[in-house]
Amino acid sequence: MKGLEMPMPLAKAASRTAPLVFLAAAALALLLGISRSAQAQAPKRAIVRAGRVLDVRTGQMRANQAIVIEGEKIAQIVASSEVQVAAGDTTIDLPDATLLPGLIDAHTHLTFDLNSLGYQGLAISTAREALHGARNARVTLEAGFTTVRNLGAKDYADIALRDAINEGDAIGPRILASGPALGITGGHCDENLLPPAFHHGGDGVADGVEAVQHKVARSSNMARTLSRFALPGAYFQKG
Repeated sequence: MKGLEMPMPLAKAASRTAPLVFLAAAALALLLGISRSAQAQAPKRAIVRAGRVLDVRTGQMRANQAIVIEGEKIAQIVASSEVQVAAGDTTIDLPDATLLPGLIDAHTHLTFDLNSLGYQGLAISTAREALHGARNARVTLEAGFTTVRNLGAKDYADIALRDAINEGDAIGPRILASGPALGITGGHCDENLLPPAFHHGGDGVADGVEAVQHKVARSSNMARTLSRFALPGAYFQKG
């Protein structure tokens, strides 16, 4: 056993060194864990190679460009030759395509159907208008419009459409929705083609200051009632 005993100076040195070795090992393990965690959380990359990309700041059309997308954000737009494809990257080649930023339409009525105007429109329910909106929203997005401002829809159908798109239940652009548009009796927002005997008015009909205040107050109440409800359009302001 004596041969296995450590001399006192060496034993004291070892006792002082052991905690340092442990701390160093712990620090190394922590760094390796952080590195692996960062690699695991790194957003996936997608590289889109396009024949042409419109630079909207300069108005120039740039050829043979690569758009590098990390997660859900565009990280850079550079010449294709400057991008190195790494393992795990998704690549999309569009040599004959011209890419440009998403368009914005500031005046839409997605829930309307142009084939159901006039008296035919009286038979269209709010639920059917919302389905018209789902179809029109997809067509609008596929045409290159990534954001729209919807100025008027019956019974808040555009709010329902916006929430469905935000939750992934429908495909469409970002929607700034206003709900029913305000207007006077028989005015632009009250064109129902019915004779006065029907006493029928549009959702947003408001005559005079007090009537407008009432409509705005009602819309504010709807804003508090409906989930994620907002009124960023031209006609209402949330308050």
